[in-house]
Amino acid sequence: MVTDPTTEAEQAVLGGLLADNKALFRLPELEPDDFGAELHQLLYRSISDAIADGRSVDALTVADLVPNDEAWRYAVNLSTTFPSSANIPAYAEIVRDHGRGRKLRSALSQTEDLLAAQGYGEAESFLLEKVLAVGRAMRPDVDLDEAMDAAAARTNKDGLSLTIPTLTEALNGLQPGRFYVLAARPGGYKSALALQIAVAAAAAGVGAGYISREMPHAELADRAKQMGIYRPSLPLRIDDTSASLDQISARIRQWKHQRSVGLVVVDYIQLLRASGETRQQQVGAITRALKGLAMELEIPIIGISQLNRASESENREPRMADLREAGDIEQDADVVIFIHRQPAADGPKWDRFFFLLAKNRGGQCRINPVPARVEGFRIMESG
Repeated sequence: MVTDPTTEAEQAVLGGLLADNKALFRLPELEPDDFGAELHQLLYRSISDAIADGRSVDALTVADLVPNDEAWRYAVNLSTTFPSSANIPAYAEIVRDHGRGRKLRSALSQTEDLLAAQGYGEAESFLLEKVLAVGRAMRPDVDLDEAMDAAAARTNKDGLSLTIPTLTEALNGLQPGRFYVLAARPGGYKSALALQIAVAAAAAGVGAGYISREMPHAELADRAKQMGIYRPSLPLRIDDTSASLDQISARIRQWKHQRSVGLVVVDYIQLLRASGETRQQQVGAITRALKGLAMELEIPIIGISQLNRASESENREPRMADLREAGDIEQDADVVIFIHRQPAADGPKWDRFFFLLAKNRGGQCRINPVPARVEGFRIMESG
């Protein structure tokens, strides 16, 4: 019988995972010892490890993960008592918060014992260590010197290639934890460039994921073939079914934990679904979530965005205000790159394309033509 809300929350998390394995990737950071009951700790560790390894776990297959029939029968009962994962993130928050409180109370109790047995010095040292450990798990932080070291390491480390040498140099490559927006008008080769970046990362041995709401996976593969960039056995995953923000967040976390992806492309922002009264609010929720995922998972995420018609109709270069259903794109993005198409005059064979670095958080913005010949699609220097 359930005796308290915390126990019920622990049971709901376990039952929800058995009902929907993918729910694991919607959970906040959760450790086995956040669960109060030892059996719950065992079940969570076994179930989550199996799911992260790509195995399917349900009321029957969980028998292979637990040590005895009693534990298996308990798990089966949970799967029937809590057959839904709908509210699993909220239950996980309860489990995590109570777990951390329990660890702090345990540390205080052990400190009292040390005070009685060994005096103030040992107790103070022990308590400080325990409190800091729990604090780091709750809200990791660093001092300024550590932050400076991390900044220096990032500055000295080349990120993933954007496949355009001048652009890669200007941004020091794609860096972990950053959210990049690549925007253009329809036909501006934004999807082609993003696909080329993802394939290049995969070819370099970095797992990549491509969420496509604009074209199905077969069409995307055919485009890679036509561009001449397809290679067999590349670690590049494609998802053309996830559409809501929750589905996409879960997919990206799944890729990170199961596939060790180091780059994700979302094509494109305006085709995703999220909660909000207006479309601008929905787009804002999407960009905040993508930025948060980039930081949480420490990977670069590229979000493709449409531009409205203003720059074309006014015959000018695009501006931030031209981002379609802009929402909070300008605020949330670390980097905003426009692909600007300049129609061909009588001389050049092809239209000329410019990359406009409209925003570069922590770096310089440069607006300049990129003299690059990119194989596979027509971004070519004129003349």
